[in-house]
Amino acid sequence: MTNFHQTISEFREAISKKYRRDGVIGLTRASIASPLYTIGTPITYPIVEHLCDNQFKILTREKLHDMTILSTSYKFGTSENLQVREPIGIKTPPKELQQVCGTRSLGQPFVTQFKNASLIGPTALGVTSSSNIILETCISRRDILERDLVKHPSTILRMYAHQKRSRADGTTDFDTVCSLVNLYDGYYHWIQNSLTRLEGVERYANRTGTQPTLVIRNDPPSWVVESLNLLGYTEDQWIEWDRNYATVDQLIVPSMRRRESLQTYREHQRSDDLTYKDASANAYSWLRDQAIRNLDCDRSFSSKVLISREDAHGRRIQNKDAVLQLLEPLGFQELVLSELSFQEQVKSFSGAEIIISPHGAGLINTIFAPDNCKVIELFPEWVKPTFFILSNTLGHQYGYIECDQTRRDLIVDIDELNRMLENMDII
Repeated sequence: MTNFHQTISEFREAISKKYRRDGVIGLTRASIASPLYTIGTPITYPIVEHLCDNQFKILTREKLHDMTILSTSYKFGTSENLQVREPIGIKTPPKELQQVCGTRSLGQPFVTQFKNASLIGPTALGVTSSSNIILETCISRRDILERDLVKHPSTILRMYAHQKRSRADGTTDFDTVCSLVNLYDGYYHWIQNSLTRLEGVERYANRTGTQPTLVIRNDPPSWVVESLNLLGYTEDQWIEWDRNYATVDQLIVPSMRRRESLQTYREHQRSDDLTYKDASANAYSWLRDQAIRNLDCDRSFSSKVLISREDAHGRRIQNKDAVLQLLEPLGFQELVLSELSFQEQVKSFSGAEIIISPHGAGLINTIFAPDNCKVIELFPEWVKPTFFILSNTLGHQYGYIECDQTRRDLIVDIDELNRMLENMDII
């Protein structure tokens, strides 16, 4: 009965958290659209865990380097050390920020070539000829793989079919490809988990003389196409993933430029370890250099930027007028990122000395900001260390403010913001 009561308690807390964050509409949508996520966890995830451990097997980085018969790996670059320092704040830092402080290391990146592989499911999971799931094709996180399989049960059926399928005729659907399709395909995840891997694609092309075709999500938004164009890719160099199964002669898999996480979904939900958010400074530097080198944008922007999230469904600044009354005399410019092209976003951040923004995907653009940039993140009632770690990785000075929350939006304490500007030598 203890486990039952614990499950009920966790379920109630999840509902309460969803309501506080997204309101009635968000809670209703979640309960209708994602029943497996909201009430099926005690049943579905143990089943998926068992399948991953016993039926399909997960190919981790350690196992991958031992599979010299089925794959060939090329290492490049260097290993890295990441130091996360205490943030600047008016109050004692929340535990979510404190617990990720410290010094950690990231291993040397690599790119692997798999012969006779397959791409399976709506997210194009990479699978070896012996039916091992390549974790690097699921952002190197087991908990995300399990979420994927729960959300797309048809992928499990196709995995079973793959185990029995024979390639006696030797035909394949694709020649040499690299998949950039992921379960989470928003702006943040595209830059963080897809664009940073293109260095590995280029390393492979330079070493072998073969340029892999990129596989991207079907019907991609404009910023996907614009970002690939900016990095030198043309439409004949990618294909859209509009199927659920494909055979591949050579599947090219660059390592994720972040820490591998082997926690199951249920372990991840119970864990306080957030170091899986650690990512590569070298990868960010490569991406920034490539994007800025190819930049062709005449529009000018202020070096002091306020991201208002006016276009978002939540975490908007409810007292924005009062915030602007403080910031505009200091030279700040309000930006609504959805109104900018990808090149304009890169341009605006590449010259930014100070960035103030509510927590949100747009802060991934700080990748393009200079080394001496100062970032102030505005949190709602909950705190995530994603961009705190990112700022440390990039060498930025980072401050934060915990704001009051009214339903889905923020109320910034103007006095606290003014003190934060003073503490960071902005005024």
